[in-house]
Amino acid sequence: PLEHPGANRRIGPDLPILYRLKADNPSAIIVGVPLAVGASGLVGSQWESNATAGAGGSYFERMVTHGNLARNAALAAWPGANVSFRFYWVQGEQDSATAISKAAYVTGLTDVIARSRSRITGAAGASWTLGSMLPNKWAQPGDPEYNAGGYTAGYAAINEAHVAVSLYTPG
Repeated sequence: PLEHPGANRRIGPDLPILYRLKADNPSAIIVGVPLAVGASGLVGSQWESNATAGAGGSYFERMVTHGNLARNAALAAWPGANVSFRFYWVQGEQDSATAISKAAYVTGLTDVIARSRSRITGAAGASWTLGSMLPNKWAQPGDPEYNAGGYTAGYAAINEAHVAVSLYTPG
């Protein structure tokens, strides 16, 4: 999983990822659509997905709307362009703090992935990369990043869910 460059640097993984994509594809036009919402949970929250337009949580619906708008804008600016989607998901601290089960998180994230692919035009084959939670939130006692009192069974459950979704969800 991708790691945060540091909690005090106030930057997520999006810019380094975009710079790397551009370096690997110098002739490509790379467009990022930031949709992060800090301190947001997945399960039972505004990230809840739904196959029906407008029926998901507001954050999920915003992702679908902005994905479709970005695709349309790219095609308007560069007619005939090959528009592809890549999603980067760095989330889990809130769910781990509220003791969401591994099974519930796996179901929620698997649904978000499947429904984003079906509801965003052109995203059927989109790749998803799952980033880790902040290291000081999931490190166990004895690890250098351990934050005394920060590790709970909830953090372990979400870490295990991230691994399970990474291993068993295509793309």
